[in-house]
Amino acid sequence: METNIPDSIDTRPITIIEENGFYLYQGRNGLIQISNFKMRVIFFIQSNTYPIRVVEIINEHGLGIQFNMPADAMRNADTFCKTIEGKGNFIFTGSKPSLFALKEFLFKYEKNAIELPYLGYQNKYNFYAFSNGIFENDGIFHTPDNNGIVNLGDKDFYLPLSNKNLSIEDETEYQTQKLFIHQPGESSFEEWASAFIEVYGVKGIIGLCYLLAAIYRDIIFDKLHCMPHLFLSGKPQSGKSTFRRGLMRFFGEEQKPIQCGMGSTQKAFSRKLGQFANALVSGEEYKNDIDQRIVETLKGIYDGEGYERAKKTNDNQTHTTAVLSSLILTGQQLPTRENALFSRVNLVEFSKCEFNQKEVEKFETLKSIQEKGLTHLTGQLFKHHDLVKSLFNSTFAEIDKRLRKSFSNKTIADRIINNYASIITPYLILKNNYIFDFTFIKYDIMEEIENILSEQLEHLNATTEINQFWEVIKLLIDNRDVMRENVHYVFKKIDGKECLCIRFEAVADLYREYCIKRRLPNFLDTRSLSAYLKQDKAFIRGKYNSGCHYIKVGGQNRSFFSFDLDLITVNMREVRQN
Repeated sequence: METNIPDSIDTRPITIIEENGFYLYQGRNGLIQISNFKMRVIFFIQSNTYPIRVVEIINEHGLGIQFNMPADAMRNADTFCKTIEGKGNFIFTGSKPSLFALKEFLFKYEKNAIELPYLGYQNKYNFYAFSNGIFENDGIFHTPDNNGIVNLGDKDFYLPLSNKNLSIEDETEYQTQKLFIHQPGESSFEEWASAFIEVYGVKGIIGLCYLLAAIYRDIIFDKLHCMPHLFLSGKPQSGKSTFRRGLMRFFGEEQKPIQCGMGSTQKAFSRKLGQFANALVSGEEYKNDIDQRIVETLKGIYDGEGYERAKKTNDNQTHTTAVLSSLILTGQQLPTRENALFSRVNLVEFSKCEFNQKEVEKFETLKSIQEKGLTHLTGQLFKHHDLVKSLFNSTFAEIDKRLRKSFSNKTIADRIINNYASIITPYLILKNNYIFDFTFIKYDIMEEIENILSEQLEHLNATTEINQFWEVIKLLIDNRDVMRENVHYVFKKIDGKECLCIRFEAVADLYREYCIKRRLPNFLDTRSLSAYLKQDKAFIRGKYNSGCHYIKVGGQNRSFFSFDLDLITVNMREVRQN
């Protein structure tokens, strides 16, 4: 084995000698054999959490293996012996001085390399990494050498799955990274996008925009401190899964979707969303009866909050898994469990389950393009990361302004406007700067986005906690043995408006009892219900007792909450007519 140590660098006597495939140590008692092997450090892999040395070890009989050795494995003879003996017939018999001399002999001229903590976009170095190579921001793909090393300028980067000599003992450690692999196809981005939209229509446009937003996620998150989920809703066999798979092909082979109903989902989502940056992760089988902890996890992911766990220290410190990727969710039910979750998604609804021959042929064309690989297009898109970043704020402001103007006559949360404006922005930047030829898109994309946003807004209005309250009240009024006119409620004109007026505390008790008995989710406590109702657009504020009106019933003035019948989201005129 060659040591590559220049003769003139060090005048100290050499105390380690390599001979016949093993090491000799020059000590006070002369030369003694301290091993039955020779060893080579291929690279020292820098890491803040788990530094390693990629080493090759060969015994005097020619048996060899390459493996990752923890950086502290040679801190003492016992640890070193345990490490190498676990790899086979490799024996070290030296003392502390000889081990120190061997470390000096091996480490002095080792090369440093950087192992990436996750794959995808590397903000620190401004490149995009797959498990088998790296795209620089000029769109050029660099493949690693046989040891998994990619040299970029003055730095070497280590991709362990590309190390052809490495023995990976725990295959599960790299299971997901294996799938995040560069698989170049033959199509242009326009060819794929055209075929995708040909198959999915307006839904395809949303998918295209969300894909671009995911590849530039860091830019969106830096601006808005959030990233919406893409929610695909529809019956079985309606195309949700094939839609999702097409987008996932931009990041190699499809990662196995996370099942929303499983107990480990909290950790699973957070772990996988931290393994890749500016990529897509998928979850499926969303239902509104899933564990509330999963709902909270999904809400937190939107805000960039991952899974938090305690560190193994005595100072109560915690470690939070970073959220670096975007999330596609699928389910047969709309995510109406909570408005707080529903307002964090961009919605795509699938309804058609039967397809004619022409539609099948279009899908087969798209499928052929996707199966050949799409990751070369990810490299092309990443090439324009700096352009999107430089124009994002100004373009986003224009889109945001238009959407707010279009919905100025409706009550709509800022979050929902931001969700759609954020995913349109990268598309319009690339389109307006003629990066790609999108003339094949015949839809007015802003008009279609507004239509989809309107539909989602209708769903939201139909599923709010206040809407649930009015649905319950309507049922209770219909059952006149529970709620009685002139006791619990009255119909009255106030300020020229026809109103439903309710005795709040009495009605709130009836509402709570009904929700508990029927096990309705997310019903409001009395204090929250009062606050929500007073913020509702139908509420007509009175001048007494925190917004009440005093109305004479049964010969006495009593306090009522009053609501404009025309603005209540549930048709309460029906119960008045009865």
